[in-house]
Amino acid sequence: MTNIETFIQSVQKHVKEILECTKPLDPQQLAAAPSGKWNTKEILGHLCDSGIENMVRYHRIAGGDQPFQITQYPQDFLVQNKQYTQQPIGDILNMFQSINTQIVFFMKQLPQNIVHKKVINSDQTESTLQDWLKDYSDHLAHHGKQIKERSSLP
Repeated sequence: MTNIETFIQSVQKHVKEILECTKPLDPQQLAAAPSGKWNTKEILGHLCDSGIENMVRYHRIAGGDQPFQITQYPQDFLVQNKQYTQQPIGDILNMFQSINTQIVFFMKQLPQNIVHKKVINSDQTESTLQDWLKDYSDHLAHHGKQIKERSSLP
């Protein structure tokens, strides 16, 4: 199995788990959060923002010159400004699923050697597209775990 295939399977697994964990949550559970933390709708919105940002990065890394310079994006500002708590959960889930479907589709088209393209991170360290793909999958897993814990599912 190639690195891209592993990434695709991992993203699909995490997206499915997140969608399943979110289904049983009622509006109060979706809006509840530990003090100073994002609620479930905000976590899902953050994952949408992250997916959008990373999809653009993947396109630029794959199609551009090396090394690609990564810049940070204002994640807290976006979550706060987009007011995900006020948005219908169905809209957020549809966006989440659609973004990840597009990421997976794009990755299915990439030749294996593209994952080795060089990236300069915002802290000026060097990595590759492969590293960024793994980080994205790990990010989905991390937030999926948070949502699962809040849904009280085994």
